This record gives sequence, C-alpha cells and structure tokens, in this order.
Amino acid sequence: FASSAFALDGNDLLKKINDVYGQQGGSIAATSIDVDDSTVTLKGATFKAPGMDDSIPLGDITLDGVEENNGGYTIEEIDFADVDFSKDGASVSATDLKLNG
Repeated sequence: FASSAFALDGNDLLKKINDVYGQQGGSIAATSIDVDDSTVTLKGATFKAPGMDDSIPLGDITLDGVEENNGGYTIEEIDFADVDFSKDGASVSATDLKLNG
C-alpha cells in the first residue's frame, strides 16, 4: 500500500470545520494548507464572523495530532499565531492562544 493513500486531506478538514462554523454563519479560509504526517497548517488563515463584511486575519494556524475518526477528525492541539487587528475603532489582540483536546 502506498503511504500517500492514507495521508490526511487538509482541504476536507477545513471543509468540515467550516460546516460547523457555517451553522452559526462564520467561516475560516486559508491561502494554502500544508499537511505533514498528523500536522495540518492553515497558512494565511482568516476568520469571518456573521454580519462582518471583512475577515479577521489570523495568520498561520497549526493543528497537531490530527486523525481521521468515523468520517470526521480529532485534533489534539491547535496553535494560533498572535492576532492584532483593528478596524473602524474596534480591535482584537490575542497572544499565546492554544486549544487542547
């Protein structure tokens, strides 16, 4: 068996994440998606919340310990780049963000 046949599909993972966010009207986009074994990196990621015209730039998001699981995915940890975004008098700033489990 070729090992590439069992490689994670980063585009499918992002689609499934957006299927969940889409129920609330939000979405995540990436300029590219890198897959290295069980690590998926969403390069140049942006988040668009319901009712927003513009997206918030998130930078690179690294998803570690990604595994396919019954048609979905499990993710051990998500690391976010630092975020510093301002528009129309509102700002968002966050550092050292991680999600586990």
